[in-house]
Amino acid sequence: GDVPRAGRWKTPPVLPPGDFQTGNSTVVWRNQTTGETALWVMQGTSFVRSEALPFVEDCWVIGGTADFTGDGATDLLWRNQDITGFDAVWSFAGLRPVAALPVTPEQTDRNWFISCTGDFNRDGQPDIVRRNLATDAVEVWLMNGRTRSAVIPLVIPGLTADERIVGSGDFEGNGQLGLLLHRPAAGTARVVAFLGATAVGSRPLATPGVEWRPGAVGDYNRDGQPDVVWRNERSGQNVIWLLRNLSLVQSVGLPAVTDQRWQIVGPR
Repeated sequence: GDVPRAGRWKTPPVLPPGDFQTGNSTVVWRNQTTGETALWVMQGTSFVRSEALPFVEDCWVIGGTADFTGDGATDLLWRNQDITGFDAVWSFAGLRPVAALPVTPEQTDRNWFISCTGDFNRDGQPDIVRRNLATDAVEVWLMNGRTRSAVIPLVIPGLTADERIVGSGDFEGNGQLGLLLHRPAAGTARVVAFLGATAVGSRPLATPGVEWRPGAVGDYNRDGQPDVVWRNERSGQNVIWLLRNLSLVQSVGLPAVTDQRWQIVGPR
């Protein structure tokens, strides 16, 4: 049933999450108090430098990092959580934002917030995971670029009100998208695997301790599997956990940021 096609064909490169054309996953920081945002440029697991982004008022929060514009560059997904409820995408040329583009349709119900992004229907385009603060309902916006094409309820077995959806990735290396969930008070984490919008399994993930919060899911050692960046909310320490099939391979320290107003918000 194969049909030959003329031309020089090759497999496109796999872009690590949140690479911003650096060839490596970055770390996205947001100071919700001051409106400052920054990108940590990484070389593998090594910190290279911090790049400041333009000021954004504190009513806007970062919901995720993905290529919504289809130009091969990472975008930042924002949500105006406090005033309008509108969503917007910052498109980038490398590390510099070049345009702010609306996400349609407008979601004005401010009970909904963005948890993360992920390709649930395997069409090569990022989708958006949302959670309702009032009802705890979870849904996936299947996206065609920046336009919603469908809304699908997402049932996460055993989801509790105090459990955060942190990020997504193929944690088990089997082609199934997984959501990383974390319970801050208990200091526990797990990954729920999905086929489409159907949960097909849940596996625990070890954590560094109760004082640590996961903030980003990226591929920092370029092995094709997601890693997790943790932040200690007391000491300001930051580490990358290099994972393989949900098992810790190595913990790599990053520079400490003692100012707790700064939080890791991506990639996710």
